[in-house]
Parts: sequence; C-alpha cells; structure tokens
Amino acid sequence: KIEDVPYEGVVNIAADLHEKSKLMPSKAEYASGGAKGLADVLTQMDARTEKQFLHHLEQESPELAQEIKRYHLMFEDIVKLPDDVIREILKEVEPSEIAYSLKGQPEETRQKFMENMPERAQIILEDEMRLLEGPQPRRKVESAQKKLVAAAKALEEEGRFSMEDFVDPDFIE
Repeated sequence: KIEDVPYEGVVNIAADLHEKSKLMPSKAEYASGGAKGLADVLTQMDARTEKQFLHHLEQESPELAQEIKRYHLMFEDIVKLPDDVIREILKEVEPSEIAYSLKGQPEETRQKFMENMPERAQIILEDEMRLLEGPQPRRKVESAQKKLVAAAKALEEEGRFSMEDFVDPDFIE
C-alpha cells in the first residue's frame, strides 16, 4: 500500500531516479536492438556521460557492458587497433584536431599516434601541440576525440576492420 511507504523512502527513490536519469541521452531514437542499439545511443552522448554510463553498466551488468564494447568504440580504444588502421584514421583528421584530441592523454597514446604518422605530419602535429600548450576547453578536446572515433567508425563500416576483433579477441593458433 502506498500509504505504508515512508515519505523518506519516496524522496530517496525520487533522488535515485533523478540521478540515474542524468545518464540517459538527451535525444535518441529508442528501438530494440540489444547491445548494438545501446552502443549507437552511447555514440550520441558526450564523452563524460558516456564513460559514466559504461562504468555504471559495468557495475550493474558486466555481461551487457562487455557485449556493448564489441560494438562501441571510444577514443581510448583507438590505440588498441592495428597500426595500419590507426594510420588510416589519422589521415582522415586534421592535425589541429589530432592535437586537441591528445590533450590530457597519456604519453603512450601520444607516442602511438606519432609512430603512425609520416615524419612531415609528425612535425606539423608537434607544432599544433605547441600552440595548444596549457588548459583547453573540454568541449573542444572531446569534439576532436569524437572526430577521430567517427573516422574509425567510417573505416569499420567500410569493412576495413571489426571492433569485435580487438575488444574481446578470440584467436586460434
């Protein structure tokens, strides 16, 4: 009976629902489709919300989170791809965008990108990175990272690689 529920309980439930609703995308088409459909919704989220949602999902449903990772590419996943794919991704994005995308990233990520660029492009990227020294707006950095992810997704759609092969590889020797 609703009258048996203490007021504090209703307030706590409302607060929990409000907090969890922040993880929902602001605009998306909802359709059945399992992990692939959810991965498509995640692509529409900003990077911070996307990471929060995946972290929460890993706690609540590790199996579903792993299934989504088979279809969903994040900026941090790009370094897991083969060098030839990374080279193709980097060709599709302007050096200034690559420089923004590397702000706040570990040195290993920067090095991996540099190793997969021609020497001339490396020099241009280093110049771009010097121009961006100091703090930069989060929205610009995340926008640049999304452009690299979009380039990777385009290559995946062309059949150049499959994300499934690199997130949860199942190899036979």
